[in-house]
Amino acid sequence: MNIGPSFRPPRFLSPKLASSAPETPISKPGFFEKAGDFAQNVFQSLRTWENPNAKAPSDTGGLKLATYNIWVGGKKLSEVDADLRRLDADVVCLQETTEASARRLAERLGMHMSFYAQEQGVTRVVGKAILSRHPIEDTRNIPFKKSWGDTFKAIGRALWNGPSLLTVGEPLEKRSFLSASLKVGGKEIEILDAHLSFADPVANAKQQQELADYVAERQQEGKTVILAGDFNTNFALAKGGTADANGTVATPTDTAAEYRERYGVDLGNVGDAKNRAATERLLSLMKSNWQAPERLALVDGQAMTPEEARQELASGKAAPGSERHKALLRAMDGITNFEDEKRYDNILATSDVRIASTLVDQTTRGSDHQPVLASIRWDG
Repeated sequence: MNIGPSFRPPRFLSPKLASSAPETPISKPGFFEKAGDFAQNVFQSLRTWENPNAKAPSDTGGLKLATYNIWVGGKKLSEVDADLRRLDADVVCLQETTEASARRLAERLGMHMSFYAQEQGVTRVVGKAILSRHPIEDTRNIPFKKSWGDTFKAIGRALWNGPSLLTVGEPLEKRSFLSASLKVGGKEIEILDAHLSFADPVANAKQQQELADYVAERQQEGKTVILAGDFNTNFALAKGGTADANGTVATPTDTAAEYRERYGVDLGNVGDAKNRAATERLLSLMKSNWQAPERLALVDGQAMTPEEARQELASGKAAPGSERHKALLRAMDGITNFEDEKRYDNILATSDVRIASTLVDQTTRGSDHQPVLASIRWDG
């Protein structure tokens, strides 16, 4: 990654974003290691690993947390390793990781690990992991509620809307969210790592509602909760207002029409509309990283605020359809998935703490998602 001289790190984050590739590249898990993971996951899906060589946290008066969907078990693990080294977070929430990939990253980054292998039909291979420089005091996997009736209805919706391996296979998965309890500078914090359904907006909305119910219950108990992950719903359209099934939004900000004007295409699926009420409930309980006072997107070796991206777009210097024009649109909206042009990946925190700064690293190429970094503070 070429970080130009114009890069300005966020005031609280100050991430080490200069190129810092390790001397020896990280090795990808081999066949026998993957087979061992598969066999072990059949009997025990939730595991933790205490790293005897864990690094000291960079900040005990706050928390630097990153979330990263590393793509089908970590296809480009060396790039993911380099990405996470640059971000230098104290806690990392991974999605679509195998245990072997998460363990390798934890070893290289000097972090403890909690891992859960998600049930996908009859297999358990890829799942979620929470890596932490702070000791993990407790970890749990919390499954989303789903009956066989829900599964059959989801398969029926998939067949009706046009079946594919993804849309028909996804209802067989048993989605969940991973919880890890940490103590940071004497403050108890619960980290939640989530990866919600993609192909079925009805299932996705129910999962968001369950997350909101869980967070609300924890808030009533006086707990601090940080929720991160791949929500598979477009948070770039979640700033207030409600939407109908056609994606029509009444509010003047972040509307479906504005989305069409920016990107030249309609919304990818009606899930963007159907999920809106569930997303708004989550955002009524928690603040997201893209609501932080200091927001940056890193693109083309330059960090810029959404307003700076808007100003350059308004100047007309970047021709519509050009790579620079696309990059500016993504910087303006904090986009984390370039294929769908949506902000699927987010970090949310309860109101007793504040997200002071955030950075979406849009230059990374280790995955089909971009990592998100946030500085969470409670020390004034």
